Amino acid sequence: MEIPRGFQVVEMIRAPFNQQIVNIKRYQKEAKIEYNGPHITIVEDNHGIIREFSKLITKNNFMLPNDNKARLIAERTIDKYDPQRLLKLTFIEIEDQVRYFWSKDGQKNEVPILWVKYGDSDGAFSWVGIAGKGEVVEYERQAYYDYVNGKGKTEQWTNDNWLLGHKNLFLNQK
Repeated sequence: MEIPRGFQVVEMIRAPFNQQIVNIKRYQKEAKIEYNGPHITIVEDNHGIIREFSKLITKNNFMLPNDNKARLIAERTIDKYDPQRLLKLTFIEIEDQVRYFWSKDGQKNEVPILWVKYGDSDGAFSWVGIAGKGEVVEYERQAYYDYVNGKGKTEQWTNDNWLLGHKNLFLNQK
């Protein structure tokens, strides 16, 4: 994944993800971590393979692609990061959703997305969030859901609200 000019690593941690240990890198323009601010977070396994990412760095109110184009973008994204998994996926749905981040001056920046969701053959889900002009702003694979408790089972390291409530899972700082 390409990191835009001016962004720097502000945090690198190792933490659990689906019963594996992964490396999590957070990039921002500011040197001090600004939770819910503009950032890129990448979760990689120990082989450098991206498991998930979130890229909320600019307001994007451009026109969203149509559903067919969104599926094509999603499938190309999944194929780029996990071509074998793409073969095992079943398309489920496309939802209109909104992601957001707060600017340094406290302004809420909304990023409308098409959330393209797939079911995995192993009972998990994979999805891609696509903003205006077809920009991929999030990707996740092998996300498991806890139906009994009505919440996600997989750790959500790219979601700052979840992250703030689960800092106890960090294994060590690099």
